[in-house]
Amino acid sequence: MKRTSLIVFYISCLFSSCDRAESLNKRFATRNEHRCALKVSDYLYTNDTLSLIRELKEYVLEKKSPYNAPAYNEKNVIVIDTVLYNSERNNAAVLLVIKCSDEKSSEDWSYDGIVHFARRTDEGPQKGRWKIYNSHGALHVRAENYLKMTDILRQDNFVLRSYEADRDGRVGYNLDDCRFWNSDEFISNIQAKGVVDLNND
Repeated sequence: MKRTSLIVFYISCLFSSCDRAESLNKRFATRNEHRCALKVSDYLYTNDTLSLIRELKEYVLEKKSPYNAPAYNEKNVIVIDTVLYNSERNNAAVLLVIKCSDEKSSEDWSYDGIVHFARRTDEGPQKGRWKIYNSHGALHVRAENYLKMTDILRQDNFVLRSYEADRDGRVGYNLDDCRFWNSDEFISNIQAKGVVDLNND
């Protein structure tokens, strides 16, 4: 079996310039004082990303959920767009863009996106390695190019997460908001599920 192509790629944050997006950004985008100011060296970021690549390679090649649809195969290109850390750097949200070939034509491509949550292991031979334990976001969106998919991911996770919470009368934080990591949503849902999944590995 051919190995899935995996590319690490970093891009700057770009929001859509349309009026609706600008209006949402002004109202719901994370304020500067709440954005995580965690600084990670290039060396640590590279090591973390390589660990995540190894984990993602296993997911794709073994057809683990959410990569068990026919669109996910050895022709995919998976791009790590952004890694967001909590203050201890032991949990991370990983924004991915997946370039998928059309099932009927190897020349037609589309772009999906997803957010994975991962935890850094602290013990044993796997110490320092990141393990993915949860995911959410847009799959099978079929955006027509890479930048459109990154825009969807960033709007969903840096703006619309708090917008949805605000609309429902709940307190919510975007993924680039440091308060997210201490929220009930992360601790009671995302992190709690992660403990179960990692213990079952």
